[in-house]
Amino acid sequence: KKRRDRIPLAVRWGQFLISFLILILPSVSKTICESFRCDLYADVLADGTKVERQFLRTDYAMSCGELLNGEMTIPASYQSMKLFAGCMIAIYPFGVPLTILILLLRVRDRLNPKAESEAAQLEITTNDEVLAHSVVASVFRKYRPKWWAYDLFDIARRLLLTTFVMLFS
Repeated sequence: KKRRDRIPLAVRWGQFLISFLILILPSVSKTICESFRCDLYADVLADGTKVERQFLRTDYAMSCGELLNGEMTIPASYQSMKLFAGCMIAIYPFGVPLTILILLLRVRDRLNPKAESEAAQLEITTNDEVLAHSVVASVFRKYRPKWWAYDLFDIARRLLLTTFVMLFS
């Protein structure tokens, strides 16, 4: 039997899910962070009162707030969206990489085994049944053993380039 046939279907689906989460992480994180970006517009009412309104940059139908007579009012719908987006930031841009890191740390000795040469390390990791049946480790075995955590650095780099830059601009 081929090695792939010995891996349970649930593990293969888990490997696919991990790869998919890593693939879409920057774009989903960017979308979540866009929930905090509002554009400010000033207007003068018919009675001469100056009013400043903020609208969500990605959807001008969503009001972020209104400043009238020195008093800021924020709609409940926007407050709810900000609360949800804040929770999603904790879950997705931070939670997914943190979960992957925790799962990788549990098998790091198998991903980077002690051996006299890199070829011996590769042989050990290739034949390791625990790694073959690990949802997260099998995704990261594509790197040399000493670089088992490289994808985590790549995830952080992609998040910095797409998401966190937007929060501070």
